[in-house]
Amino acid sequence: YVALSYCWGSDLSGVVTTLSSNVEPHLQGIAVNSLPQIIQDAVRVYRELGLRYLWVDSLCIIQDDRKDWAQEVDRMRKVY
Repeated sequence: YVALSYCWGSDLSGVVTTLSSNVEPHLQGIAVNSLPQIIQDAVRVYRELGLRYLWVDSLCIIQDDRKDWAQEVDRMRKVY
């Protein structure tokens, strides 16, 4: 897999995140064109490289679940 490192920025209005309320739909798939351009670009590159998985914190960590967030942030130290 590839882990994307990027800055969310100060305007979070366009950021797509995984929340408790949308975990199941996100597991089914997320339309690439609904994602911020930086993530769309990363998806294009990882596909061109023939890679299978792209890990993006805003999508792979349930943002409103304190337990999941704490567990995954701890794992991020090992990834980065």
